[in-house]
Amino acid sequence: MNALKRESEAATAIRVATGPELEDIARLRYEILVRNHDRRPLGTDDERGTVSDEDDAISTHLAAFEGGVPVACVRLTPVSALPADSRWRGYFGFSQFPVDESRQLLLTYLLVRPERRNTDTAARLLEQAYEYSREHDFEVVFLLSSPNLVSLYEVLGCRRYTGTGVDLGGLRLPMVMIVGDLTHFETVRSPLLEAQKRYPPDVRQGDWFEGKFPLYSRPASQRALSIEDFMLGLSERINDAGIPLLDDLDGMETTRLLAAARQLGVAEGEVVLREGEHGDEMYLVLEGAVEISKQLPRGRRVLTTLGAGQIFGEGAFLLGTPRSADVTALAECHLLACNTAEFEALSAFDAQIAIKLLRNLSRMLCLRLYAGSAA
Repeated sequence: MNALKRESEAATAIRVATGPELEDIARLRYEILVRNHDRRPLGTDDERGTVSDEDDAISTHLAAFEGGVPVACVRLTPVSALPADSRWRGYFGFSQFPVDESRQLLLTYLLVRPERRNTDTAARLLEQAYEYSREHDFEVVFLLSSPNLVSLYEVLGCRRYTGTGVDLGGLRLPMVMIVGDLTHFETVRSPLLEAQKRYPPDVRQGDWFEGKFPLYSRPASQRALSIEDFMLGLSERINDAGIPLLDDLDGMETTRLLAAARQLGVAEGEVVLREGEHGDEMYLVLEGAVEISKQLPRGRRVLTTLGAGQIFGEGAFLLGTPRSADVTALAECHLLACNTAEFEALSAFDAQIAIKLLRNLSRMLCLRLYAGSAA
């Protein structure tokens, strides 16, 4: 990681983009969102090959440049500059927070070229965005996270505060970072903690948050990796739509797995698993998102959020233990379910598929352990 980081810092400059560079960023968005991910956000222009909207004019654009060419970008928009009818106001409910809009910042369009995901570029960009928020006296930062990145953003210091998601060509969940909440940053061992300590702490908003949103007040994830390794892992997962459980499976093997397992459709709000129930099924989220929650002495708490490519129910599948928490669909979901009998039948038919799945499952569980999921 250290070699990767030194290489990245030597070759990549992170700064505010200006002038003609803004057109280059609009083209970078088009390349990643439209060409790579087949999404068409507001402001897509196929003729010019750009993605740009009216909020660009009121925003600061941080970008990582290599040889004058942007390889990653993020947009920072003061909430006070947004028009009254902005779609972002409906998504986030900024007025719920007891902070003047001039102290609220919106982070959007965090994008990284695929070939830069194995470096710390995205992580350094987020660090610069945090520094920008403190230097310009912002108190809260809002962002939308894909479900499979929620746990990583939680380790940075962000928190979910609503069960309502936003469909932007895929489910996105509103999150907020209270930038001066030293207690919370210490609890999750945020990689941004050292940067935070350079500024005066302010735990008032953190105390308010715990009273206002008790369901999300418990830190859902804590960092167990070194700062360098965690930030590299975050960079690797930005804009990555892969399914780790299916890594190394070729087309025929994937087809056989899909035939052996069962595909389930789950409606928004439907309870998939209940704490204490017995079962031996493991689930892979193909589309949508689920929320893991548990009833604690001080009330129900959300433990973690999972999205496409992530698994749940592996404890009962591997150990035969009762379900340890409730699992509820945050949106309409498409799940792949496999119980022990189905897996044994698949193993007898094609042992190589079973070996690959168990190896990938082991990797995923190790990564979850090292990422420090409190669930």
